[in-house]
Amino acid sequence: MQGYVCDGNDASRVEQLAQALLAERGAPEAIIHNAGIARDGLHIHQDAALWREVLETNVISMMNWNRVLLPAMLTQRRGSIVMMSSVSALKGNVGQTAYAASKAAMSGIARSLALEVGRFGIRVNCLAPGLIRTEMLEEIPAQKLKEMRQSIPLRRLGETDDVLQAVAFLIGGGSQYMTGQTLVLDGGLSA
Repeated sequence: MQGYVCDGNDASRVEQLAQALLAERGAPEAIIHNAGIARDGLHIHQDAALWREVLETNVISMMNWNRVLLPAMLTQRRGSIVMMSSVSALKGNVGQTAYAASKAAMSGIARSLALEVGRFGIRVNCLAPGLIRTEMLEEIPAQKLKEMRQSIPLRRLGETDDVLQAVAFLIGGGSQYMTGQTLVLDGGLSA
C-alpha cells in the first residue's frame, strides 16, 4: 500500500496528483471522501473565515477530487463514491453549526450526484458515523465523554473497524442496488 499527501483544497495539486494516479493505475473502482475538520464554537462567535475553512476542507476538497476522478469512472461505467458525513448532520450539537452544515451538504450532494451518474453504473452514498473513537474525541474531557457514551443506546463508542466495515459494505457487492442514501452508523444516537 502506498500513501500520498495532498491538500484537497488546492485544486491544481489535486489535479496533478489525480492525473498521475490515473496514468499509473487507471480509473478508480471507488472514491472514499474522508477529509474532515471540525471547528467548534458557538455560532455567534464563529466568523466567515472559520466557516470557509470547514466548508473548503469538508466539501470543496471532495468536489476537487470528484472533478478529476469522476470522468474516468464515467468512462468505465462503474464505481462507488462514499462521502464521510456525520450524525451531526442529522442531530444538532451545540457549537457545531459549521461542521453540521458541511456534513449535511454531503447528503444533498450524494443524492443529486447519484441522479447524475447512476445511469453510468456509478453509486454515490454517504456514511454518517456517530461518536467514533478517534483523535477528534481525545480532545473531549473524560467526564463529558462518559456522559456522551451514556446517551448512546448501545452504551459504547463506535470503533474505526465499525466504520471500515460500513465503508466496505457501501463500496462492495452487498450494496449494488443502493445509491443516493445516507447510512447512519451511530449506535442509535439519532434514533
